[in-house]
Amino acid sequence: MLDRSAITGMNFGSVVYPVNGTLGPRIQSDWQLVLLHSGWVKITIDDRQLLLEPGEVCLLEPGHREYFQFSQESPSWHRWIALRPVSPDACPELKISAWQLKIRIITGMNQMMDNLMQLQQAGLPDDHPSMLHIGMAAVELYRTAANPAASSALRHPALDHMMNYIRLNYSGKIGLADLAGVAGLSREYLIRLCRQYNRMTPMQMLWDYRCQQGLNLLNGSGLTVSTIAESCGFAAACHFSRMIRSRTGQAPGQIRRQALQLE
Repeated sequence: MLDRSAITGMNFGSVVYPVNGTLGPRIQSDWQLVLLHSGWVKITIDDRQLLLEPGEVCLLEPGHREYFQFSQESPSWHRWIALRPVSPDACPELKISAWQLKIRIITGMNQMMDNLMQLQQAGLPDDHPSMLHIGMAAVELYRTAANPAASSALRHPALDHMMNYIRLNYSGKIGLADLAGVAGLSREYLIRLCRQYNRMTPMQMLWDYRCQQGLNLLNGSGLTVSTIAESCGFAAACHFSRMIRSRTGQAPGQIRRQALQLE
């Protein structure tokens, strides 16, 4: 997880740019997630260009010169989360030189964005601890999905495909047949590979990932246990509670209260 002491504040929002809209040039001062929902945007970052299309998200890095050119055919709607670092060199774990510059928007990321907008409408300021926790969790989710090193230990391309699918879809309903289809293998062979490389079955790997995301949210958001359970793919909060207790020895409510006491 990101070091909270390295972040001094956050802002976020939603905006629709008209046809042929532009933004900048500017020097980026934040770590900024940009989630594009309609239209397109071409971002010039120093001397390179990045085309962001609907359903894609990128992470912009502080200290770079940026210029945005929006779609010439239709309005462009995007949402953003910007974390303000204590210095341009803070959060070295977010450096993206070796990452994909853009990925598909992850379901959990959209849900976090929706939660931020709802809390803002309820009157919470952008820099409220609960808001900051959610924003950091969204950036951490991007980091995990975009960094190829996160899956390199799997050592088999079929498992890499499977884990990428899990990262993008873990909040929805997933079965063994879905994972085998994505990996391009029979269910029996996929189980053998997962046990060989990870000492877990495919479904155990799925539930392990869901639990880890749930723990991140318990420690880094003010969301209710039931909301966290649903956003992480658990059909019932009691199932989520049982799995978290089996992993940590603590109930989700205890973990969340301890995290809040550290703020």
